Amino acid sequence: MLFVIGVNSAGDREIIGCSEGYTESAESWREFFSWLKGRGLSGVRLVTGD
Repeated sequence: MLFVIGVNSAGDREIIGCSEGYTESAESWREFFSWLKGRGLSGVRLVTGD
């Protein structure tokens, strides 16, 4: 599973998106972020991974 959690302007965490069936490869993350951008994700200031 890939999850993206964001922090809104009030400081609260929100699940922005999740997807199953992906691996932690660069290509999987690229596709996942492209999908999120297509849904309107913008203004990203920091990306970290674990």
